Amino acid sequence: MQYNNETRATISPNDRKLPKAQQVILAVILFGYPLISWLLNYINPPSETVIQSRISQVYIPAILIQTLVFLVIIWATTKTADGQINLSNIAGIGIKPKDFNLLNLAIGIMFLFTALIILNIISNIIDYYGIFRAEDITYLLPRSPEEKVFWIMLSLIAGVTEELCFRGFVITRLAILTGSVWPGAILGAVSFGLGHLYQGWAGVAIIGIYGLLFSLLFIARGSLV
Repeated sequence: MQYNNETRATISPNDRKLPKAQQVILAVILFGYPLISWLLNYINPPSETVIQSRISQVYIPAILIQTLVFLVIIWATTKTADGQINLSNIAGIGIKPKDFNLLNLAIGIMFLFTALIILNIISNIIDYYGIFRAEDITYLLPRSPEEKVFWIMLSLIAGVTEELCFRGFVITRLAILTGSVWPGAILGAVSFGLGHLYQGWAGVAIIGIYGLLFSLLFIARGSLV
């Protein structure tokens, strides 16, 4: 079943169910992703001393994982009950080709700058009052020209995949199950933030708020584009 702003009020309790594949993916995103992040952070915390090559140890694995997640979500969303693939189903998670235009691009850019200003203010408040401890992750940033190329690739792929996961998929799938967009918006933002635990609790808070802001944008517009 697809879900969008037009069908929100028409979903009956009998229709509030998801295919098994989507249920598994939803559980992995909401619970598995934060759990893996916690385990990796506390059992084998990242550090500059264990990273010999940012490209081969960080960027390429992350690119491959993000790409795999993207493809799995697209597959689970477009797969029909008879095993066929219906690409039009991607509209149900907010990917609507008709929304690819300059106006929406401008809206997205303006919202991004507004969100960055808000997050900068929150970050300064956290730093000033020492509410949460931030981790130094500068060792993950690119330094050489080659690293910068892979960093840009990772940033683009991660941005698309994370929006698809935590906004397009989580919000719409939980909306089908609950009849409301808010469980997905809140739980998705929490999971998104916890998935960045390697940045410290300050990073978790800031990224969680970032996710919530973009969840609100998705709810308002019904589109990821």
